[in-house]
Amino acid sequence: MNEKYEIRGTAVSPPTGPLANVSVRGFDADPGIDDPLDSTDTDSDGEFELAFGADAIGGSLEGDPEVYVRVFDADDRELHTEPIVLSGATTRADIVVPADSTENGETRLALPSGQAVARAMDEDALSNEEIGFDAALDAYGQPGRTEAPLWYYVLGEARETTGGERLGPVGSRIVAEVLVGLAAADPSSFLMVEPGWEPTLPAPCSADGEFAMGDLLAFALDY
Repeated sequence: MNEKYEIRGTAVSPPTGPLANVSVRGFDADPGIDDPLDSTDTDSDGEFELAFGADAIGGSLEGDPEVYVRVFDADDRELHTEPIVLSGATTRADIVVPADSTENGETRLALPSGQAVARAMDEDALSNEEIGFDAALDAYGQPGRTEAPLWYYVLGEARETTGGERLGPVGSRIVAEVLVGLAAADPSSFLMVEPGWEPTLPAPCSADGEFAMGDLLAFALDY
């Protein structure tokens, strides 16, 4: 009877989080050519599952199985290799892919997709169809599950959520956090010099005790 084995896990890359739509391939190391076991693509949460029979990891010359998995990006470039110790019929293997993967002496940085950034912000990620990225994938013959680059997602989000009049939740938060981060990193900024300061100008666009960008613009227009 041919026993069945499964390797289930998640492929992640700090600090971007789960790696969606990457290829995960299992192998058994042999004295000669390593035996391929199974391959699959991760889902939108980075989850994957490999399945194979005991005959794929057995053999009179092999001894104990030496199983490992390899992770490849959409361009079929290897990102990481991870040894796996089988622990019964089902083995859990959470794979951490370094943020910088080195190939041929060159360092490559993995960037998160727009949908991955939205999920990290606890926002409802828009689908490729909603932002129009599915048409681009079809035009260039790319896998339909490939998620959108961040710049494309920000533009598509703005069009979908505000009609293109302003940025959506992800794009606006990125801009806001950059501005606040710049002020917080500058020891001479007003935010650092007078952290307890509060606006004293009239706030016709806001509720009591609040002062928003609209109030600042209204003051500038009246000045």
